[in-house]
Amino acid sequence: MKPQRRAWAVMLAAFLASIVVAINQFKVPPVMQALMAHFGADMATAGWLASATGVVGLVLAIPSAFILLRLGLRATGIVALACTVVGSAIGGLAQSTGVMLAGRLIEGGGYALIAVAAPAAISAWFEPKERGLPMGIWASWVPVGNVIMFNLAYPLLNAFGWQGIWWFGALAGAVALVVYGLVVSEPPAEAKPEPVSLGRAGRLLLNPTAWLLGLALATFGFS
Repeated sequence: MKPQRRAWAVMLAAFLASIVVAINQFKVPPVMQALMAHFGADMATAGWLASATGVVGLVLAIPSAFILLRLGLRATGIVALACTVVGSAIGGLAQSTGVMLAGRLIEGGGYALIAVAAPAAISAWFEPKERGLPMGIWASWVPVGNVIMFNLAYPLLNAFGWQGIWWFGALAGAVALVVYGLVVSEPPAEAKPEPVSLGRAGRLLLNPTAWLLGLALATFGFS
């Protein structure tokens, strides 16, 4: 496969993986009433089920970058999708809100890792001047996953109950895992960016611009 075609294949695999993770992230809100009725949960508990993935994503945002440095693009993405599959399967089998919450926390690990691995894979395979379009497409992963889940949730709920949504999420995660594992790899040596040491990555945490950008994005998210 030509390098340019391979780069786009990597981008599409990373995009698919990200969308699947987002689909799983947003599966609680459209069926929250059904979950509350099934588990006898109050609104506060249901809120935790909905937001648990985001909380884990917040906690693991910076550690995920160091995990990526250790494991590489392919392994990090595979671990992210494995978390999605396992977490969703645990939720599908859950008989209590505690078990359901545990599954959601595991899914949150996948959310944190794919949010770092996917753009890193795209950046690694595309030259700086060519990254605008693929990164712009990838940046739509959260709203795309949101729209897909909110449109599929009710048909799945009516056909299979809320558990069907969780098993759909696990199946989608398994498919994305296979695709990601087969397609994504480290770029050729001549195209591979200069590696970043853990020490240098640690020093980057002292860069005020990075923190300002993070604060701006966090403010946007809260709004």
